[in-house]
Amino acid sequence: MRRRNAHRSTRQRTALSKRLRRPTLRPRLERLENRRVLAAVSGLITSNLTFTDPSDPVEFVADTQIASGVIVEVGANVPIRIFENVNVTVDGMLKFDHSAGVEITDGSGGQDSGIVVSGTGTLDIDDTDFTRRTISNAFDRTRIAVVAGGKFMATDSRFDWDTVVFDDGSLIADASTTWVQSNEFNQPISVPYQHLQDASRLSDNLRFEDINILAGSLPTGETLDLNLIGTATTVDLRYVFPSGFEIQSNSTLSVNQGVSVLLKEDQQISVDGTLKFDNAASMVAEDGYSGQFAGISVNGTGTLDVINTDFTRTNTGNFQDDIRIDVAAGGKFKATDSHFDWDSIRLSDGSVISNGATPWVLRNEFTQPISVPYPHLHVASRLADNLRFEDINILAGSLPTGETLNLNLIGTATTIDLRYVFPSGFEIQSNATLSVNQGVSVLLKEDQQISVDGTLKFDNAASMVAEDGYSGQFAGISVNGTGTLDVINTDFTRTNTGNFQDDIRIDVAAGGKFKATDSQFDWDSIRLSDGSVISNGATPWVVRNEFTQPISVPYPHLHDASRLADNLRFEDIDILAGSLPTGETLNLNLIGTATTVDLRYVFPSGFEIQSNATLSVNQGVSVLLKEDQQISVDGTLKLDNAASMVAEDGYSGQFAGISVNGTGTLDVINTDFTRTNTGNFQDDIRIDVAAGGKFKATDSQFDWDSIRLSDGSVISNGATPWVLRNEFTQPISVPYPHLHDASRLADNLRFEDIDILAGSLPTGETLNLNLIGTATTVDLRYVFPSGFTIQEEALLSVNHDVRTLLKENQQFNVNGTLRFDNAASLVLEDGYSGQTSGISVSATGTLDVIKTDFTRISTGNLQDIARIFVRGNFFAEKSLFAWDKIEIDPAASVVFDRNEFYTPLQIDSSARTNIRINDFSNLASNNTGIVLVGDSNAEVDLRYNFWGTTTPAQIDAKILDKVDNPSRPLAVYMPPLPAPRAGFGEVTGTKFNDLNNNGQRDAGEPGLGGVRMYVDVDRDGQYDVGEPFAISSADNPSTSDVDETGRYTIIDLIEGSHVIREVVPTGFQQTFPIAAAVSSTIEFDATGPESGITLPGVTDFSFSGAHFAGGTVLNTGMPALNASGLFAYEINDTEGSVEFNRPIDSTRFFFVHAGPTPATATAYGVDGTVLGQVTSRLATVNADPANFVTLDPTDPISRIVFSGGVVDQFTFTSTANDQSHLVHLGEDEVVGAIDFGNHQATPTLVVTHFMANHNGFVAHFNRSLDDTDLNLYDDFAQSLGPADVVVQGAATGIVSGSLVVAETGRSVTFVRTGGPLEPDHYTVTLRSATDGFKDDQGERLDGNEDGTVGDDFIRGFVIATPAANDVTISIPEFARGAGQTVNLPGNADSGIPVTLSTGHDVSSVDFELAFDPNLLTLSGFSTDISGAVAAFHLVNPGLARVTVSSPNEFAAVEGVMELGRFAASVPASAPYTAKQVLDLRTVEVRDSAPLPALRPTRDDDGLHVAAYVGDHNASGSYTGGDVTLLQRVVVGSASGFADYKLADPRVIADLNHSGDLSGGDATLLQRVIIGVPVDVVPAIPSGITPQAADGPDPLIFIPTDLKASPTTTVATPVMLTVTEGDGITLSSVDLVIEFDPDRFDVANFRLGDLVQDAGFSAPAVNVQRPGMIRVTMSTAASTPLLANGTTGSLLVFDMTVKSDALIGASTINLRANFVDTISRTTTNATNANVQELVLVPSPTNGANDPVDGAITVMPGVQQITVNDGTNNRSQITSLTIQFNTILDHGLLSDAFELVNLDRLQSVGVIHVSAVDDPGLGKTIATLTFAGDSTVPRNGSGLFANSLADGNYRLEITAGNVRAATEGEMTAPYQFGQTSLDQFFRLYGDTDGDRDVDGQDYGRFGRAFLSQSDDPNYDPFMDSDGDGDVDGQDYGRFGLNFLKRL
Repeated sequence: MRRRNAHRSTRQRTALSKRLRRPTLRPRLERLENRRVLAAVSGLITSNLTFTDPSDPVEFVADTQIASGVIVEVGANVPIRIFENVNVTVDGMLKFDHSAGVEITDGSGGQDSGIVVSGTGTLDIDDTDFTRRTISNAFDRTRIAVVAGGKFMATDSRFDWDTVVFDDGSLIADASTTWVQSNEFNQPISVPYQHLQDASRLSDNLRFEDINILAGSLPTGETLDLNLIGTATTVDLRYVFPSGFEIQSNSTLSVNQGVSVLLKEDQQISVDGTLKFDNAASMVAEDGYSGQFAGISVNGTGTLDVINTDFTRTNTGNFQDDIRIDVAAGGKFKATDSHFDWDSIRLSDGSVISNGATPWVLRNEFTQPISVPYPHLHVASRLADNLRFEDINILAGSLPTGETLNLNLIGTATTIDLRYVFPSGFEIQSNATLSVNQGVSVLLKEDQQISVDGTLKFDNAASMVAEDGYSGQFAGISVNGTGTLDVINTDFTRTNTGNFQDDIRIDVAAGGKFKATDSQFDWDSIRLSDGSVISNGATPWVVRNEFTQPISVPYPHLHDASRLADNLRFEDIDILAGSLPTGETLNLNLIGTATTVDLRYVFPSGFEIQSNATLSVNQGVSVLLKEDQQISVDGTLKLDNAASMVAEDGYSGQFAGISVNGTGTLDVINTDFTRTNTGNFQDDIRIDVAAGGKFKATDSQFDWDSIRLSDGSVISNGATPWVLRNEFTQPISVPYPHLHDASRLADNLRFEDIDILAGSLPTGETLNLNLIGTATTVDLRYVFPSGFTIQEEALLSVNHDVRTLLKENQQFNVNGTLRFDNAASLVLEDGYSGQTSGISVSATGTLDVIKTDFTRISTGNLQDIARIFVRGNFFAEKSLFAWDKIEIDPAASVVFDRNEFYTPLQIDSSARTNIRINDFSNLASNNTGIVLVGDSNAEVDLRYNFWGTTTPAQIDAKILDKVDNPSRPLAVYMPPLPAPRAGFGEVTGTKFNDLNNNGQRDAGEPGLGGVRMYVDVDRDGQYDVGEPFAISSADNPSTSDVDETGRYTIIDLIEGSHVIREVVPTGFQQTFPIAAAVSSTIEFDATGPESGITLPGVTDFSFSGAHFAGGTVLNTGMPALNASGLFAYEINDTEGSVEFNRPIDSTRFFFVHAGPTPATATAYGVDGTVLGQVTSRLATVNADPANFVTLDPTDPISRIVFSGGVVDQFTFTSTANDQSHLVHLGEDEVVGAIDFGNHQATPTLVVTHFMANHNGFVAHFNRSLDDTDLNLYDDFAQSLGPADVVVQGAATGIVSGSLVVAETGRSVTFVRTGGPLEPDHYTVTLRSATDGFKDDQGERLDGNEDGTVGDDFIRGFVIATPAANDVTISIPEFARGAGQTVNLPGNADSGIPVTLSTGHDVSSVDFELAFDPNLLTLSGFSTDISGAVAAFHLVNPGLARVTVSSPNEFAAVEGVMELGRFAASVPASAPYTAKQVLDLRTVEVRDSAPLPALRPTRDDDGLHVAAYVGDHNASGSYTGGDVTLLQRVVVGSASGFADYKLADPRVIADLNHSGDLSGGDATLLQRVIIGVPVDVVPAIPSGITPQAADGPDPLIFIPTDLKASPTTTVATPVMLTVTEGDGITLSSVDLVIEFDPDRFDVANFRLGDLVQDAGFSAPAVNVQRPGMIRVTMSTAASTPLLANGTTGSLLVFDMTVKSDALIGASTINLRANFVDTISRTTTNATNANVQELVLVPSPTNGANDPVDGAITVMPGVQQITVNDGTNNRSQITSLTIQFNTILDHGLLSDAFELVNLDRLQSVGVIHVSAVDDPGLGKTIATLTFAGDSTVPRNGSGLFANSLADGNYRLEITAGNVRAATEGEMTAPYQFGQTSLDQFFRLYGDTDGDRDVDGQDYGRFGRAFLSQSDDPNYDPFMDSDGDGDVDGQDYGRFGLNFLKRL
């Protein structure tokens, strides 16, 4: 064997460089397959071979074996190739000596290939590279394998195959020589541990990647060091344990500095000796899929010692393995400065982590769980000195009696992830304590418990978390009888591990103690057993907690509320089953000092309240009764303003709820009883009140299954009902006496079914079933579940709109009277039994039915027999009967009038009958409809009824009588009625004065009374005696707000068509209806006059005097089906029709049919006679003239009936000279708006109608007014003239108010301001003048109607004294403009208030409000009256209807009160300054009597001005001009505002709502102008453009030459120059000025010289927004005339430069305006006429306009610092002055004068040292001192001379502070002039409080006897600056001690 030592050193030195330069050492190899191959080797080689020709590659093409003793040598530069799947086995020697390289083909077979060195073989490699050639995925395993005994020699080579494997026993060195040197291993190398035991065997190589250590066992006593090896690089070196490893006892495996280790998947290192990681780089474990344990097992004799090493994982299978360190009992675990990030560390009980005194686990990071026995935590120092923990799992165990275990926050770097975990439960024995301390988090694993017989304490722990999983088992904390759970400021929470199905709770057994403060509990529950302890009697232990989970308690824990009351929050408090003993009281209150929102008391197991005991559920409390549970009440159960009483409703069907027994009381106040579904609502949840039991309920809602009040239950004390103002949304069962006195139940808001228990109404008694429910009666129904008997002379009356139900198989037995009086219905349940049910009327009984429907509801296939059987009296009117039968006994007396029968009747001929105008059309036609029995010779009168036909045979088919059977009576039914239920209709309308003769009634045209309207029965055009008529009415003076003039009603008209006419009064002519023959055509195309009416899809519609029904307007899509276009009217009902509202002469229309069947059109006359008929033709050609038909009978046509077809181009002509209405009436129908108009020519403007009311009056005119010059109030110039309306009372004098002119100009309304008119005699004068009342043609008023214009209208009226019990309803006068919400009086309020003069003895108010929807939008009405409800309905735009009602009187005492408020806003489109009357109408006020009666009322109408309150000049903004106008009214120089000359100025300007105008209103308005919030003035909406200025044009500006230095002040004027040739006046000025608030402060605003003597108010200023000044000032007068050219100031204010202001010019911006949410402030001025002046040039909001000013900040002082800036004044050795710019230093030396103010002595010498700071651009001067008034000291700086004791002033002269370009300081600067400067010296005063006191003495004492190098040395105490604080200093200190300066 050749020895390599001869050239080793040289090769080693050059090895790395050779690797880098290799391409230059030999020619680049071509791919072997491209070269000529001369040497192919395979098979057994038995003789030596040498290959030396570089041009002849050596190829191993098949498996080759080199026999033992045979040498195969490949020489320099010869290439070698090993083919795919070929193995070269070396039993001899294979030698590569500087060969070109060994290339192996790596294929996809996955097989082993390469070189195998057997036990006798040698592989000798020198300077040869081993490479791979990949041909398919490189799946093969290319390797060099050296088996035991085989030798491997390699130098200067590179290995890049898959691996090199050295089996145990392989040889890589001899005793003295290492054979493997200077190589690069770029692939894993597998070695037995022995090859690493002597590190020199491998260490002298250039590079390694993975070194796989074969499975093995390090024997006892041996040591293995894994070091960094690789002379060129160690960067890729890693030691790998692919198959685990064992370290036997007393052996050591040491992983040393920088080494990385990998433990392969599913492998373990078993340690019985020592495994040490000493500053290793990392210990990495592969984490795979298997889920098996892998990692390190430290056994009982083993030690794991880890120093500064990271334990990490790499993912090879979704991290499913369990990678951990296990330390068994006896095993030692040492770790310092390391990081552990495996799955876990498990330290078994008995494992060792310290030697007792010294902990072994220090400064580590555990970012994975670590499991420990509790003793490892018992002494916290064992683990505390580590950087970081995550979970610390505490192994299952038991803390022994007497021991204490503290769980603290441990982790010196962070404790953020620390958590103590109990994975297997834990026990705390008696007298033992486990304390979880501050900040600690704890986790209790799924299904585990901590059992406490001692104490478990959480003391400010972070949290106690329990895992909540799937098992459903109990987990949590069990506190046993000797145990205590003590929780302080700790949160108990859950984490979900299984859908939250476990029962996580705290159980405290009897005797166990529960203490908790400042904590939150969010487990499933806390269960405090009966006998558990939560206080020591005097002191509660459970305080300030949040319980966000149920807590179960015995009732005694609630009996003393203080035991639990002082906690922040509860959810469910479950009250354990129990019985409240006699005499005890339990209050359930809202407890929870932070919130009670989730608190609920729960009864999970029922509860009993014994007699004379009281359970009170108090205000806001919610209660839950669990499924199938009951509360049994023998004492009192009270719910007093509780939030709710909820019952769970489940599957069982059992009774649950509340049972009130004979001694019990249920008292419910303002509490809702509801249900929650836990099982499809199948349980019977109810309140049962037994006989003797009391039921009291007020203001509550009941929504359980039912309430059952037994006979003998008590609901009142006789005089006072106990059940009031409730909502019953479930059935309530009552005995009839509870209804007998209606007041017992009537005063409740709502009912559903009221079940009346079986009973008998005694003789002589009356029971009224009325609609009860003060809020709604919509769901009320009276139910008879068990029948009922009405005894003789008793009356049961079912009254208006009441619904009743008779339950299945039940019957009314009527011996007295059963009356249904306009009831809604009597419904009978019809079931399976086949029994008879219904009503049985005995011989003494009466059934009286008025307008009520008798129907059935199926509960069992309608198999019962529902009947009425009558032996006594049966009266029925306008009702419907749909039961099985009605039987009339011979003794009966029957009256049937206008009823509808679906029910067959059996009538005995002996019965007394009066059967008229009934509808029998629905009776069967098989002789079963009416069955007659009795005397065969008798007749039964059935005439004048409707049978659905007039044919006798068809009528007879409905009757079984003598015709069908001779033994029966005969029915007489002719004549029949032609129409059903021929009832009594009405026609209503108005007779009006058509003042403008236009044939229609316009606004303001009055009615005409005393005119006859009649039905022209014989259609002869004149009134005949006997024809129905009515006389139009006059006005009713008692309804002051309604004018009834002209109204009429003709009553008692039968169904059918009627012609209505008038008798035209003398002197008038009829203008409506028209007299001419008018032809109208309907095209059905929605164009022209019918636009928007006959759109496609429209069915019934009215147009041009015709009403169409029974068809649909459609787009046919087929031209042939219409006359023009594509639109037509298709008849799609059985019958369609057109009815006319005037008699028609003729019609012509297009009439077709599309199908095979022709249609007919039949014309009827007014009396129903057929006048003619036409037939449609098949449609063939579009608009074919042959398809037009005509109906032109002799008599007028009333209506046309179509049997089908399509109609188009329908033309009809009204009868000429017929001025009548044609009205079509149905049964009981009321047809309105049948109006007639008359005109009387009047030559002059007159008042046609005058009506006084409580607020003023309304006057109507015969023509439209010209209101341009009308006024009630005059302006400052007195230019409007006298008031045109004067209302004057004989006693009260002139009445102030407002005048509203109707939009038509035909009427005016005067509304007094501030309430209704006082009782008095009043005179109204309307002034007739060219500038007063005149018509739109300019003709003046003819006030006395004498035909001559110019007379005033004068009318007197009287307002009488109201009744003593009068109630006045009022709505205010106000101004609000477009886009504003109306909140009165201010923004803090909501809506428009409506007030009552009193609410005493008032229980309801109904009223309507008429308003102009163009000016106001109303969206609702609400009331705050306790117990009252309000309803609002917008009847139509402009009319709102309101009702407010309460079961009680609104107020207990007299006095004005608010009824409620309208939600209102002003539309954005509302015209500005428009006015409207808010007209209160149809007011009904009822008292609070049991049957509330009407009280006398007055309505106080309001007024709305559509303008912004305070905008007195109607500019759309707030300006000083508005203030001027207001001031003029206040002082009396004007009576109103010119822009509101018909409105009382108080409506616009009374901002403070005092009832009058005053300076207070002006103050508020000024605040608004400058943007100060004023509640009573809402903001003007954004987007409103103010009115443009229109006055003269002065110049307003600010000077630009203002200058000031820091801290100095300059007076800043706002100037005005008059540029108007005629001069100007000023009455107000508003200004908006913007400045830089970072540089200036502003103050001291004052009037300028132009306005200060003109009566102007002091400026009102707002500077709340930094940098913005808003000013307004005004006068009631004006300035004198200011001539052209006049210049002066309007405003002057001070600007002070801030000390830190930047030097240079700063703009003072005179802005155009500033807008915020409060107001818009605009720069403007007004003249004496309050015209806004045009400012030229105009200010803008941009800076540097021509009118903007400027102020220049000049050089000056920014800051002066005494000494170092501290408060110490024991020495003053320097002053530092910072200037705001760089100065001329040459002038500074003379700039300073320093004076001792106490001595009046100047400091002798001031040394000035000035430096410039270019970065800041500032000069900083430092002053030091000598001479007079100084104290010499020996040093410099802090040891330099000090000023002597005393107060000082420094003055800096202005001229010496100069900058090169900016100029000089504007004024001298003084420092020390004020006490705030703190410029004084007092030796010994260390804190600058001007005395030398005990605190200073203490500081001196610390420094005494110290020198300058001593930390206690204080140079301020060194009086002489000699570097120490000695006795001399002490003496000087003593002289000043207790001295004050």
